[in-house]
Amino acid sequence: MDPSVDACRAWLELEEKHQALIRRWQELDDYLIRERYWCDLSRQRCAAMPEAVELEAIDQRLEALYETRQDLLATLLNVPATTQQGLALKLAVAAIIVMPDDNEQAHNLITSALQDLHTLAL
Repeated sequence: MDPSVDACRAWLELEEKHQALIRRWQELDDYLIRERYWCDLSRQRCAAMPEAVELEAIDQRLEALYETRQDLLATLLNVPATTQQGLALKLAVAAIIVMPDDNEQAHNLITSALQDLHTLAL
């Protein structure tokens, strides 16, 4: 049993939840701007809207998820991959963490290594 598989899967599940919350936050924000004229309202009126309450709850959840993901990532650094699957999952996590906008070459290298690993595994 490769301990990195479960750890990486846990991180990837948190990432999926994080992305879903970001999409929901963006939907709410877009709705508030387009339909409720969010930018033109006072802070007090904005805070009373149910959508604003949901935005605040999402913000808190995103912050908690970020902390949990960071803790799990620190753990992942010390969990060896003992299978090709574990290595592939570690590379998948790295490809998400190293964003193309931040370092395109590093991101491309990681995704290339991941593709190479999949090719070798076939």
